[in-house]
Amino acid sequence: MFVLNGLLWIISLPFRLVVWTVGLALWVVALPFRIVWSILSFFGIGRLLTFATLGIAGYALYRLVNDEDEPAPVAPPLDRTPVAPAQAPSAPHAEGDVTTKS
Repeated sequence: MFVLNGLLWIISLPFRLVVWTVGLALWVVALPFRIVWSILSFFGIGRLLTFATLGIAGYALYRLVNDEDEPAPVAPPLDRTPVAPAQAPSAPHAEGDVTTKS
């Protein structure tokens, strides 16, 4: 039983390290926000500023994803310059001769 317990502990070690690392990273990232929240809460305006910040961040994210100010890209206009028809190949007879060779 002790061997099985030790094997499970060793096998689960990488997963536990990942969970601890992610948790520590989230804690470190959240630390400045927690400090600011504590200072502003002392003055009683923490929630107001927090929701205002979240609203601004949400609106910025919305504008980033749904940018409606710029028109959709369009293809350049087609070149409609008239082109001369292809020249017919020269006939084997003399110019001005409309008779057919017999």
